[in-house]
Amino acid sequence: MEDKKLNTSIEDRSKHIQTSGSKLVVKLNIPTEYCDKDEEIVEKSQQDGDLQVSKESLLEQIKIVQEELEHRKQHTQRIAELSRAVEEWKADFAKALEKIQDTFAFVK
Repeated sequence: MEDKKLNTSIEDRSKHIQTSGSKLVVKLNIPTEYCDKDEEIVEKSQQDGDLQVSKESLLEQIKIVQEELEHRKQHTQRIAELSRAVEEWKADFAKALEKIQDTFAFVK
């Protein structure tokens, strides 16, 4: 068996992918060496509306989203706390700087 038949460039492979509306059609040309039957074209199509998701999968996704929202909420709160701490530090630093300036003004 030659692997060269399976090694096609991306451009060659893209010729077998077609889109029409919301439907994606992929045609696969399988060499006869890799197939029990004669050379055939295998067609697989999927419409966007045909997606079926299990209840467990949806619940898992909801749980993940809720955890992410909680994480973002905590992150926002932490940023607000840090901003308040920075503002306090700035105010304390300004007071300390004024005291230093007053001390040096008195020394002059």
